[in-house]
Amino acid sequence: MANGSERARAERSRLLETAAAELAQSTGQQPDEIRDDLVSEVRSLEQSAHVKDFIVILAIKSVKERLRQRHGLSSLHELSSSAVPATRTDSPSVRIHTSP
Repeated sequence: MANGSERARAERSRLLETAAAELAQSTGQQPDEIRDDLVSEVRSLEQSAHVKDFIVILAIKSVKERLRQRHGLSSLHELSSSAVPATRTDSPSVRIHTSP
């Protein structure tokens, strides 16, 4: 299962990097700042979540909404769809695994 865990971590990292870059481009902020916000949001959600499969998607949505409010924008719809990935339930590589 280690291989599956490594793939899940790599996929999660890729999703967070993509979202951070696209949100940074849309808001004019540094990608590192947004990535820190995303990682913080993921950690926060992981602490209370019973189902952890969609935490990254929820974190991206939450940070996107905060950025929208902070910048006074009506939307951030110039983001490509890759910033919020499509959910795939058929692939274990998108599932978020955390250690107990």
